Amino acid sequence: MSRWRSLIILIFPILALTLLYTPPTTAQFTPPPTYEQRLLALVNQERWLNGRLPPLKGSASLESAAKSHSQQMALRNFLDHCDFDTRTTFWQRIEQAGYTGWAVTGENIAAGYKTPEEVVAGWMQSQRHRANILSTDFWEVGGGYMLQADDGPDVRQSNTQNCRADSTGNGPYYHYWTQDFGRRSEVMPAIINREAFETGRREVALYLYGGGWAQSVRVRNENGFWSAWQPFAPDLNWTLSNGSGLKMVFVEMSSGADGAGIIRSASDSIWLRTAVTPTVVSSSTSHRIYLPVILR
Repeated sequence: MSRWRSLIILIFPILALTLLYTPPTTAQFTPPPTYEQRLLALVNQERWLNGRLPPLKGSASLESAAKSHSQQMALRNFLDHCDFDTRTTFWQRIEQAGYTGWAVTGENIAAGYKTPEEVVAGWMQSQRHRANILSTDFWEVGGGYMLQADDGPDVRQSNTQNCRADSTGNGPYYHYWTQDFGRRSEVMPAIINREAFETGRREVALYLYGGGWAQSVRVRNENGFWSAWQPFAPDLNWTLSNGSGLKMVFVEMSSGADGAGIIRSASDSIWLRTAVTPTVVSSSTSHRIYLPVILR
């Protein structure tokens, strides 16, 4: 392999899923999980350890809202669910990110924790943050992280949660976290292996929301054929398609037997192969979690 080709592969590791680099060991490249993906896996782990609760589905729109809020808190020096400068509330933020038609939503924020493991542990030690993480009212979640390397001791906060800063000179925190939760009445997620980032086995477990509404279900892999309609069950075993790489599973749920009724669709993805261990950013910093919120 030429030197130039090696350089191109290093710079563009996910240019196209069908062009993944295969080193001499024949082990196919899998990108490392992001902090947001690790946060999601840890939340579902806590739900399993605390009563084997149903997993939460990662939502792109909730993740977008959470990332944006963490960035704004870090860059404009505030720590609150409400934006002190724009007066934007957390439910307005998630709607602006595309998460509309929600029935219930909530948010956790924190600052100062260096890793997903640390911030989830901090939230789980707080009764109200823990309640959000373990709530069965939520079906979807998205997390957002921001590192502010030059953070200063000038972070604004509110002790009254009235969207006005009444405390200044806090920090520096360096690390800012947001976690947005939600449930949409007409969205019934499908989740592979409790939303794990990767797997080393083709045999996976699916969890399907839709109990009490769905009467039948069918499943297929990417570019595959649909299975036969079968009676709905929230827990299903499934086999991914052959070969390493990103795998997609598509689900159709029907309000009637054998697909005779209203159809609602869902999908999920997972990497088949072992992920690369990510580098952890470390710095000396203070910690702060902030009161969670929930809205119905």
